[in-house]
Amino acid sequence: MQKNWYLIYIKQNTEKKIVALLKKNQIESFCPVNCRQIKRSDTTKLTYEPLFNSYLFANLKESDFSIVERIKNVLGIVHWVHKPAKIRSEEIEAIRKFTHL
Repeated sequence: MQKNWYLIYIKQNTEKKIVALLKKNQIESFCPVNCRQIKRSDTTKLTYEPLFNSYLFANLKESDFSIVERIKNVLGIVHWVHKPAKIRSEEIEAIRKFTHL
């Protein structure tokens, strides 16, 4: 069965945990981040925030859906016209280039 990229809807601020759990289940995932500088009076701090809050991408077979949906803090797989929304690999690569990862 062929793998496709899908958009996963998750609880806010759980991106890192869910990426780790997907990796533990041998599922490739991608959570694009944006680097932001926070300037304080005398220091500058870099922070990395998710580019799309509460969403991440996962490269799945349809048989992997049940594994993903059982993970705590996963709210579901995003659907389009009553089917799980497939994301083209070219779109994932474009996001990777945009975020320099």
